[in-house]
Amino acid sequence: MRGALAFVLLFASACGGELVYCTELAEELVECDVAATELSCELISIGDRIDLKDAFEARGCDAVWGDDGRVDDRLCRAFGWDCPEPLQSEVADIPLDHPVVFVGGIDNGPDFDWNPDVLDRIANTTGVAVYQVTLAGWAPREVRALELWQTLRIAAAESPTGRVNLVCYAVGGIDCRYLVSPGGLFAGDAVGLAATSNVVASITTIATPHRGTDVASAALYASDEVLGALLGQRAGAGRADADVVRSLEELTPEAMVEFNERVVDAPEVAYYSWAGVSHFLGASLFVSDAAILDHCSGDDGTPSILRHPDTQDRLSDLLAPTAPFAGRTIDAAGATATSPHDGMVSVTSAKWGEFLGCVVADHYDVIGQHHDGGFDPQTGFDAARFYENWLEKLFERGF
Repeated sequence: MRGALAFVLLFASACGGELVYCTELAEELVECDVAATELSCELISIGDRIDLKDAFEARGCDAVWGDDGRVDDRLCRAFGWDCPEPLQSEVADIPLDHPVVFVGGIDNGPDFDWNPDVLDRIANTTGVAVYQVTLAGWAPREVRALELWQTLRIAAAESPTGRVNLVCYAVGGIDCRYLVSPGGLFAGDAVGLAATSNVVASITTIATPHRGTDVASAALYASDEVLGALLGQRAGAGRADADVVRSLEELTPEAMVEFNERVVDAPEVAYYSWAGVSHFLGASLFVSDAAILDHCSGDDGTPSILRHPDTQDRLSDLLAPTAPFAGRTIDAAGATATSPHDGMVSVTSAKWGEFLGCVVADHYDVIGQHHDGGFDPQTGFDAARFYENWLEKLFERGF
């Protein structure tokens, strides 16, 4: 993908002086996972192009965004981005009763974890006490849940209420559920269960495969490319790694049916969920608006999707190997279900507890990865602002 783009850009560069530095900047944008949609560098001066090139050399991907998180307007004009207004209003000083613990995904590398810059922005803007938990990568569920519990006890001890809110990403959402469930880590242990219910006030899951994903099945039985996309930091481990194989087996739709029957919700904990929706090459050819509106409806049946009209997220190239398998799962009724997805997890699979709706963001964008420094140039989505707004809603709900 990137090699093909480089060829096109170099060819274009030879076609006119108006593209001086244009190709170099476009290549930088690919590395920042915000690829250009067109080349219109004639709309900015050569001086601006030189200035932008110098900025990328000095600051890397941070050069895309200003201090306010907005995309540099010169890039918007040069590379065909609409750069719409932010999707949500800015919030500040949220008097949330309980601290918030952000729990990472299945791998303990940065590809599957919260962007620290995003969490810093959330903490600085809202004044909420924020903790980040990175669990052991590809470890048994019991090990990850116990690690989580050890951290939560520390956070709870520092909390004025003795309780915390959890915001759990991807497989981390399953770990969060497993920790507090009567059928989970402390099954049969009344004291342990009571302790978790006393500490955990709410669980919000983000792009979590509650009902499994066919990506896991494909990684087990089909494509090495899909497996590599899933393994992140452990890309060299492959199917010889017993922990990887076990983890993938547990995430198939069939395995999650059994898990959900056993790992029921804790009655004292509030459960919320969000899903992501993205499009290959930013086009709706394979994901229609009708399907999005249908599957992204909240519990009251009203479509709930965070986006500007006529905007679509461009799926990261890194998710191209997994996207063909991401839409299928087994729904709550036990039937095979296909729905829009974020490149890794389908909307149907992401629904748990009170489903709040969809955000136009892929599986990485929804937590501010990779290289996220502010608003998406095509959709206006900003991970930090999204979670700031959700924390305000948590406060309004009494947390």
